[in-house]
Amino acid sequence: MIIRNKIQLRLVCLTVGLTHLVLVLLRLYERIWELIILEEPFIYHEHRIIIVSYIVQILTISLLIYGCRADSPNFTVPWLVITTPIFILSTLYGVLVLFKDELSQTSYNIFSICSVWLMWYFVLKYNLKQNTLIGGLLKHTIYKKYIISLN
Repeated sequence: MIIRNKIQLRLVCLTVGLTHLVLVLLRLYERIWELIILEEPFIYHEHRIIIVSYIVQILTISLLIYGCRADSPNFTVPWLVITTPIFILSTLYGVLVLFKDELSQTSYNIFSICSVWLMWYFVLKYNLKQNTLIGGLLKHTIYKKYIISLN
């Protein structure tokens, strides 16, 4: 007997958003403690890009969470657009580091690359299933088979 749990894709995307938000907040916490421990003066113009990047990440993750809670996939598009280049660069970095001799770092990189793209895939799948605007635009393209297979 096979037991199949029907998990809503919306809840999976909500979990992705919350997980990503926790990871970003942990990195921000680590960055703040680095400044405190090193006892360096906080110079705004030197840390401006970092502050802006954290604000943009938190806003896009908030839009993802809101889009999943409100069942409005249009709010998930900014997260998909902004995280794509970040995930591509982190994948390239992870692949380059795979050639090191450290087994723990290699296994961590493989896990992180797979989990990052799995999260992105779930949000994309949710967006393509629920978003009639994007689904309508892609209906007449080469992705027609892919959209039909999602339904």
